[in-house]
Order: sequence, then C-alpha cells, then structure tokens
Amino acid sequence: MANTASPELKGLLMAKMLTAKQENIQLNLEVAKSIDGVKMDSHDFIRCVGILLDNAIEATQKENSTRRITILLLQEEKRMQLVVKNPCSKKADLARIRNRGVSTKGSNRGLGLAIYQEITAKYSNILTETKQQNGEFIQELAIFDG
Repeated sequence: MANTASPELKGLLMAKMLTAKQENIQLNLEVAKSIDGVKMDSHDFIRCVGILLDNAIEATQKENSTRRITILLLQEEKRMQLVVKNPCSKKADLARIRNRGVSTKGSNRGLGLAIYQEITAKYSNILTETKQQNGEFIQELAIFDG
C-alpha cells in the first residue's frame, strides 16, 4: 500500500480490503513499483478500480471454495497495469458482459461493467481485457503514457 502515492487510491483500497475482510474474503494486493501518476483522470481511474473491486467482492461472496481476490498494480516504463482476479465457477458471456443490463448476478443488474466500458472508451491510451481461465475471472486495465 505504501507504493501508491494517491490518497484516493489508498483510501479506496483500504475500504475494499475492509469490506473483503468482513465477508471472509482474502484480498491479496501486490504493488510492484511506486504508482505515481496515472495517465487518466483520477476520478475516472478511482471509479474504474471501484467497479472492478466491487464486482470481484460480490462474485467471490457467492463462491464456496476459493474466497480470494488478487489485485496487481504494475508500474512499468510506459504503462501502468491493474489486474483484478477473483474465483468464478460459472461461465460468463464475455462477449456481452459489458452491455447495460447484462449480469451474471441476476436481474436488475449489469451497470458496473457498462459504466466501466463507457469510462475507458473515452481514452485512446487505455486497453482493457476481460477473460476467464483456470476458474478465475480476470479484468485487466492497461494505461499507457501519452
């Protein structure tokens, strides 16, 4: 946590760690290098991180076996990458999951990833990937410098 310079990011991560702990979910956070500046509006970045973590916590609450979320924040020379992994025993429709109203969690849901998609689509320096492999749901957000 000491490697994240943003007080907003630190606060969000602390809040989500507390929520996970209350739900008996192990949350592993790895920050490889100091995260100083993200080439994205800070409000948008915090909102995206919050959506991904809320989804991971909610999905993990429904899992019976592995109750662990992994968050990786990697600062490289020309990009910052966020990876959020959570267990997922059900197959998700990855082609539709970011559409409004589409959710693996029931009806009257499906706004989080749609909003995440709308936010990230505003930026030409961002790549996102959603995949499911080895029983894990994985969200990746890569933010490139200029």
